[in-house]
Order: sequence, then structure tokens, then C-alpha cells
Amino acid sequence: MTDPIRIKRSSVAGKRPSLSQLQFGELAVNFNDGKLFTRKYNVGIGSTVTLLNVWTENIGGGAYYNDGNIGINTSLPSSPLSVGGVYGLDTNITTVSTTSPTTIELFSATTYRSSRAQIQIAQGTDYQASDVLVIHDGFTANVIEYGSIATNDYLGTFSAAISGENCLLQINMESSSSATVKVLSQKITI
Repeated sequence: MTDPIRIKRSSVAGKRPSLSQLQFGELAVNFNDGKLFTRKYNVGIGSTVTLLNVWTENIGGGAYYNDGNIGINTSLPSSPLSVGGVYGLDTNITTVSTTSPTTIELFSATTYRSSRAQIQIAQGTDYQASDVLVIHDGFTANVIEYGSIATNDYLGTFSAAISGENCLLQINMESSSSATVKVLSQKITI
């Protein structure tokens, strides 16, 4: 009978190997987390331990996910999905039960100049869908609602503001009845 080949392994959740524990080309697995690591050489920097499988599988759910930001053609993603260091995609769900301005999207005014938001509002059996553009100059934020449709009366209007280093997109509901506001936002960097 042959001996099985075993790579370095750990059963401790969240544990990753240190540089001294891996040689170049050697693998290590954390079988508690299902994460696979190797030692990588970075030209001009030295070596580091790199995670080879950044996705987590939802066993039986047919889905893979990542708990952090994902970058395409960028090594420093600034939103859940960043493309080329220019475009950011994000989603938010907010429950609103007031007629006071309520923030439904917040983004860094030092990273992004503008945002396009597709917004869906559900309040009881009434619904509204709106497309909104937001742009700022670091001091003042401007908003325009350029497309909107509702099943009955319109449920809310939109405003924008700068607060510290953030730009806020806010909704002003017509009624204080509980509403769910879903936002899909696309942002462009400064």
C-alpha cells in the first residue's frame, strides 16, 4: 500500500501559514475554512503567503461568494465590485419609516465624483422605480431624477448632500408608513 501525499494543513478556523512555514511552490490547506495557500515571490518586494481560492462555496446552495471587495483590472477595489479603478458597483437595502430625509446610498466623495442609482421603493402594495444621477464638487452635491414610474402615487423624492468626506443620496418619503428602498448604484471615480 502506498503512503498518501499530504500537504501542510490546519483545522483552526481563520489560521493561515506564515512565511517561515512554507517554501516556494509548497501548498498548505486550512480544511476548516477550505482555504488553500502558497508562498509567492513578488519581484522587488520579496515573498508573501497568498490565498489561492478567494471564493467560498455555499454547499448545496449552488453559489460561490466572496466576503470582501472584488477588483477587475485593479489591485485596490474601493467598492464591492470595482472595474479598472474607474467604476464601482454597489447595492443597498434600507427600511424607511419617516418623512425626514433618510440616506439610502453613501459613497466616498474623495474617491467618486458621480453616481447613477436605480431605486425601487415598496410601501405596502404601492411601488416606485426611479433613476437618479448624483454629482458633487467636494462641497455641494446635485441630484436629478431623470426617470420615474409608480403604480399609484409617487412614494418619495430624492436629495443629495455632502457630509464630511461622504456624498449622501437621500430619500424624502411622502408617508411615514414602513417602506423598503433598494438601490443599485454605479459610481465613477474622480
